[in-house]
Parts: sequence; structure tokens; C-alpha cells
Amino acid sequence: MPVKLLRLTTVSIPIILGMLSVLTLYTTIPLDQPNRDVYVKQIIFLVSGVILLGLIMFTNLAEYFAYLPFLLISNLVGIILLSALFVAPYTVASTHRWFAIGPFTLQPSELIKPVFVISLAYILTQKINRKLIVYAVYALVYAALIFLEPDAGTTLLYILLAIVTFILWSLKYPVAKATYRSLVFLFVLSLAITLLGLKLIFAAAIVLAGWIILFFSTPDYARVYFFLATFFILLLNLIAVGVWKFNLLKPYQKQRIEPFIKAVQQRGIKGLFSAENLEPSSHIRQARIAIGSAGVKGKGPWQGTQTRLRFLPEYTTDFIYAAFSEEYGLIGAFLLIMLYLTFITGIFLLALTQTNEFRFLVISAVGTLFLAETVINIGMNLGALPTKGLPLPFLSYGGSAMLTNFVLTGLVVKYSRLA
Repeated sequence: MPVKLLRLTTVSIPIILGMLSVLTLYTTIPLDQPNRDVYVKQIIFLVSGVILLGLIMFTNLAEYFAYLPFLLISNLVGIILLSALFVAPYTVASTHRWFAIGPFTLQPSELIKPVFVISLAYILTQKINRKLIVYAVYALVYAALIFLEPDAGTTLLYILLAIVTFILWSLKYPVAKATYRSLVFLFVLSLAITLLGLKLIFAAAIVLAGWIILFFSTPDYARVYFFLATFFILLLNLIAVGVWKFNLLKPYQKQRIEPFIKAVQQRGIKGLFSAENLEPSSHIRQARIAIGSAGVKGKGPWQGTQTRLRFLPEYTTDFIYAAFSEEYGLIGAFLLIMLYLTFITGIFLLALTQTNEFRFLVISAVGTLFLAETVINIGMNLGALPTKGLPLPFLSYGGSAMLTNFVLTGLVVKYSRLA
């Protein structure tokens, strides 16, 4: 596909998704909704986002973003904002993620994403003493501050961005390629065993045997790195177990995850889509009813009973995919997914056109961000994943997310033109 066409789709699809967002918010207003200005605010966010997109595309702002003074000041402001949430937050459902500014709210963890992505790429591509330590500390500081809000979903997203960016940077080293090949195979093996629902002792024996075979089949120069990478993965698992066992998660967070763990343990891959994994609050149950009752063509605009009669919770944010699907059915839901698939694939193809390592890492990280948010949000709506407060890019209501997503899109287009 020509690069110009890739850029065109990268610019046009977010605008189309933004207009669909406004339409969906307008046609799904509950009958007894006292505040009917949600879609009006979304129009303001959309127009503002498009203006930001144009500014980044047609000016040199994106180049200034990569300057060290800008990154230092931006990260300092970001850390101050995240820390200030514990002093003067706008609290929703016992979480401290926003500041209230008049009729609007500001979510720092969303607005910091462009700075975080650029900083990750900057650290890895510059000559910095003890680069990897600086990189790890930088990522963990943000992850810790966001986790304490608490916002486990966004925390995992930040960690994922840091890991993927590091992997893409390290692929230029042969030792890394050999290590990752072995780890990917081991991961696939472990995932297959988990989904098959094998007993713990048999699963552990198979994984251990696979690890031994991979260790001795890995080239000599890469074995120490394979061992260290395995140790790092085990350490992450121990941290996850510690977070779970010592009740560092909020009760509502554990309630969202426990049914999925039990369902997979009991029924393997079938458990992901079984009734047992529905959380007690029935958020996912109502989302499934909304999607399933729509049929092929959907109920039509203003006809979504699950949404307009207030059965579907968070229809403007977490479950807007279900609200959209209820009105436009299987056909509309499929076309929406195709829009996202085209958009995200285009970003990764633009990354592959880059010869500059820094810009390649930034564009790839942006693609990873949009891919993760889309898969997690839609998977959550379908009941295949636990409920997480991650928005569906450009479709979910929210000014911080909308503006941030357009800034990230602008960076992709601008950096691709500098190739």
C-alpha cells in the first residue's frame, strides 16, 4: 500500500470514529437522563482533537517533543500531576484519576501517554550511562503512581508499552532474537496448557521440560540471556501473586478477575466465554445482552433498549462498543472492527517504512497502545476479558483520551513524513 494512502487512512479513520462516537452518544441517551450534554462535550473534544492533529502534522511541534529540555519539563509536570491526585482529586467510585476543571475533568494518566512513549524511545536511542536501569526506573515510577490511583488497567498498559518498546529496540542484537524466539515458544506452550485446562502438576512438568529443551537448543552466546529473561518473567509472576495474596488489589478489582481464573481452571478455553465468568455486578452480562439482542442489522438509532432504559452501565465509556452494537447489529460491529484493524495495521506499516530508530520506536509504541486498548475494550464487552477501565480509542466518551489519541495520531503521521 502506498505510504500516502497509509497516512490518509491514519488521519481519516480517527475522525470517522470520532463522528461515530458523537452519533452513538446522541442516539443512546437514556430516556430519564438528566444531563443530555454528553454528546455536545464530545463534539468539543473531537473538534479540539482535530485541531491538535493539524497543528502537529503541519508544524514542527513534533520535532520539539524529542528535545531533552521539553521531555524533562513534561515528565516533571506529569509526575507532579499524578502525585497531586492524592491531594486534590475528583473522586469517582473510590478512584482518584481526575481533576475537576469547571464542567470538565482532566485525567493525567491519559494526557501523559505521548510524553511517556517519546521518552521511552528517547532513553533507548540516546547515549546514556546505565541506560537500561534509567529505562526501568522511569517506567516503574509512572506505573507505581498510576497503580496507586488505583488504575490497574492503565498501569498494565504502561508496563506493556515499556516492554514492547524495549523488545523492538533490542531486536537489532542477535542475542536478543535468539532469546525472544525461545521465550515466545515457551509462552505459547504455557498459554496452550492453561487454555486446555490441564492439572497444575502436569502443566508444570510440560513447561519445565519445554524450558530445558529450549535452554539447550538456544545458542551458547544467548543462554545466559535466556536464563535471565526467564528469571525476570518468574519475578513478574511472583509480584503478581504477591499483589493478589496480600490484597493489594481493591475488592472490586479482585471480583472482576476471580470468575475468569476459576472458569479457565475448570473449563479451559471454553471457560473464557462461559456464563461462570460473569462478574457479580453483571456489567458484562448486560453488555452481552445488548450485543446479542441486536441481531444482524441492529435495533436502529434511538432503539437500543438496554442502553436507553439504563440496563447497560457505563454506556458512554467502557461499554460504548455494546451500545453501538445494539443499535447497528452484527454488520455495524463488524465494520467498526474493520475500521480499527485498518487504522492500526496502517500505523505498523508506517513504522516499517522508518529508517530512523527513534521514530520507528515511537510509531510502533503508538500502534501497540491503540491495539491493546482496542482488543481489551472489545474483549471486555464480549465477556472474554475482565472489566478494565480502558477506553475504546476515539469512540469512548472523554476529553483527555480523545485529545491524547489525536496527538498520538499526529505524531505518527508527522514522523512518517520525516522518513
